[in-house]
Amino acid sequence: IIFVVELFVTKHSVDANKTLSVDERLEKIRSAYYEAKTRYFGLFVLLTYAVLPSVTTTIFSTYQCMNIDPENQDTASEDYFMIADYEISCSSDRYNFGVIWASIFILVSPIGVPIGYLLLLYNKKDEIRHRQMMIKLPKAVCMLDFLYGSYKPEYWFWEVIETLRRLTLTAIISVIAQGSSIQIICSMMLSFIFLIVYDKFQPYKEHESEALAELAQYVVSLKYKNFPTHNLLISI
Repeated sequence: IIFVVELFVTKHSVDANKTLSVDERLEKIRSAYYEAKTRYFGLFVLLTYAVLPSVTTTIFSTYQCMNIDPENQDTASEDYFMIADYEISCSSDRYNFGVIWASIFILVSPIGVPIGYLLLLYNKKDEIRHRQMMIKLPKAVCMLDFLYGSYKPEYWFWEVIETLRRLTLTAIISVIAQGSSIQIICSMMLSFIFLIVYDKFQPYKEHESEALAELAQYVVSLKYKNFPTHNLLISI
């Protein structure tokens, strides 16, 4: 809506300027449209980046059920309920309906969004890789700076790997044998795998960022070793 309103105001302002020719008016409107589209699309991508971990965690929480009567102390036929909402039985139609929608949104959020990032970066990879030699970057490239700005030019794609790391160590690990030692072991193994990968490639362009990232992953690995995993489902 804001995008449409901005274009309407711009068009009205250009039309009111009688000193411009028809071609000049069309060029100004076309330029304003491109700038506004680039700006608002960049804000949309930034918004998806900000909410992706929490949205993915919410989606995967749909699959998490708990047996509230593990010792069979009552005669109730339904013992498994959603951890996110204990009013919903995991054998109910309401739960099955939620699982269907969650499965659909897995394709949209934790899978679709990183693929979208990769496509955006791939389309601009030449400008990103040679950005240090360019006097001024196109606006379509500048709007993606938060996806590539922290990494070396040859690792223009690394934010996709970082996004997968965050999602794996938060939402995805939450549905693997929840509360068991298997979940803790898987969490530790994944943490160390990512740690080895980051240490081998060292994608950050600043040494301080590299050291901080490795330190953070060491801390995460130690937390998985010493604390229950349900306390670790936070945005890494």
